[in-house]
Amino acid sequence: MAYLPPGHAGVLPAESLSRAAVIEKPYEPLAGRPAPGLLTGRETATAPTHLNVDPWPEVRGLVPDDPAFDFGVNTMSYKPRATLPAV
Repeated sequence: MAYLPPGHAGVLPAESLSRAAVIEKPYEPLAGRPAPGLLTGRETATAPTHLNVDPWPEVRGLVPDDPAFDFGVNTMSYKPRATLPAV
């Protein structure tokens, strides 16, 4: 995963066959906070958490919990027979 800050002219090369989900959104700065910088990582390196006390769905937050990021991105994995009744 990667976050490219406004004005960054980065390229995301892949060394093997890859898939990407691209989310494009104009950045909305927060008064008094600097814009976040370049962020890269791997989803698999992010520790999963659980929704409330339900151990079946695993959630990985891919963007730091920092108000300078004006959005959040999470992935969810479900164990067999898991449900998400709140949706």
